[in-house]
Amino acid sequence: MGNCTSCGREAKLTDCGGCTDASYCSKACETWDWIDHREVCKNPQPQPGPLAIQLFELQPEDFVRHSSLPPWAHPNYRPKHKDYNVPARPIFMNNETVHIFEKNPPSNKEMPLNPLIYHGIVGNPNIVEASELFRFLVRLPNHDKDLAAVARSRSVDEPGTYTKSMMAAVEHLAVGKNRRSWTCVCCPKAAVTFINTPTFHPEKAGEDGYKMFAMVWDLILPFCGSSDCAKGLLPLVKKYKEDSNGRKELDEVYASQQEGCMPFWREQNREREVQKMMKRGGICSCGNWECEEDKPLCNRAPAEAEVDKGSNGYGEF
Repeated sequence: MGNCTSCGREAKLTDCGGCTDASYCSKACETWDWIDHREVCKNPQPQPGPLAIQLFELQPEDFVRHSSLPPWAHPNYRPKHKDYNVPARPIFMNNETVHIFEKNPPSNKEMPLNPLIYHGIVGNPNIVEASELFRFLVRLPNHDKDLAAVARSRSVDEPGTYTKSMMAAVEHLAVGKNRRSWTCVCCPKAAVTFINTPTFHPEKAGEDGYKMFAMVWDLILPFCGSSDCAKGLLPLVKKYKEDSNGRKELDEVYASQQEGCMPFWREQNREREVQKMMKRGGICSCGNWECEEDKPLCNRAPAEAEVDKGSNGYGEF
């Protein structure tokens, strides 16, 4: 008797056929864990995994916070029903920022932003009440981001293993075991583990030149560990992707990606507006929107200018 390496439940175990570091309660658990375990099985030396540092703190009021995707992005939305009010999928982790390092974090906290949106759904994606959206802005070094991109091909062992461990570093925040319990997506039993089904999408230019960040879209499925339920996981994912002529997932992914990029688009727009005003001479170079000097420079350093502390430094837009 012992705890299964894959699902964690206590049962009579069988060792991995290639090593003695992993033991499983069923063939299904061994199959699910093989993508992660095969590299360790071939090379048993310990490998350092990525380290995640969350750049946010959850306050008590956050535990009742919910915002939502727009109704048109909801998987059950039907435009032909004009008055159909469908509840949008709730989101708990909304655009929270996380640093991920392959090794120890550098002492300099002002790292250049290299964003990757890691977002998706926890729970049964086909049932709104049994799932929720999550979205993180992950800051990655260039090399790590390249590994995440290459990991689209599961034939590449090292990047695949890295991406899995990268997601595991953030997954516990998305799942939120400390705030709610999860039920297996295929039966009423409590979940003992979670199955990831990630896909990588490269960055691309969006409308009006605004960049759409690279992203990993992940369906995280709560799983009880039984072999019977293991057979139902892939059909469940297939149903979500294929319903509504394949538009369901595409709409939800795109809407979430837009929301993830929105804060940076707003910032870009503010900077563009400031540059336009400065070219027209309508804003002083000191940074104070209400500066009354007519000259391009008012001879005051930005630190000496009386900037409205309640604004963003340029005044309200």
